[in-house]
Amino acid sequence: GGSWALTKNGGGTLVLSGTVDPLTPPKYAAFLHERIPGAQLLSFEGAGHDLPLERPAEVAAALGRFADTSP
Repeated sequence: GGSWALTKNGGGTLVLSGTVDPLTPPKYAAFLHERIPGAQLLSFEGAGHDLPLERPAEVAAALGRFADTSP
């Protein structure tokens, strides 16, 4: 089922969330973060659903840091 897929992904997981995302509210990011072992959660204050378009430099930096620290 879906929960098995969340816990057996084989790599690190970074959950990105905008704090004012109307399509995928932050509670869903928190749900994933709580259920994926070792997942990291990064929330972008005041950002909505299009994080890479709204905050391209911040998202790129976060992905770079995550890639540098992932096994």
